[in-house]
Amino acid sequence: MNLTLFQIAILTSLLLSLIFISYGVGSALPHVSYMKALDIFIFACISFISVALLEIGIAYFVPQSNGKCNGCLIKMAPKKDIDEKYQNNGDGSEKKSEDIDSIPKLHYISRFVFPVGYFIFLAGYWIYYLS
Repeated sequence: MNLTLFQIAILTSLLLSLIFISYGVGSALPHVSYMKALDIFIFACISFISVALLEIGIAYFVPQSNGKCNGCLIKMAPKKDIDEKYQNNGDGSEKKSEDIDSIPKLHYISRFVFPVGYFIFLAGYWIYYLS
């Protein structure tokens, strides 16, 4: 769960930085009636970041169909107490419970889909504007 908060903080910082860069560059360039290549690139980057934030929200804060939830804001099924997260083996060592630290399937799939989608966008963008 702590890693999720860092991801949200980084994505929010990136989103605000891109909006600031877009405003700064847009005010320095002449105003035209059509979209510039830079506008398309920044819009695509902002879209990827927004969808990544939405994915984290859906994957971690919306209950799954089986009743399990990682850090849900809406509690549909009772969660184990934090004290039960670690179970004592009797010899002083602790065994981590598997169902609390499991990664949601949507987040696992998006680890592959987002970078591949972004590189496909970059390849298409640069092929179009360099030819």
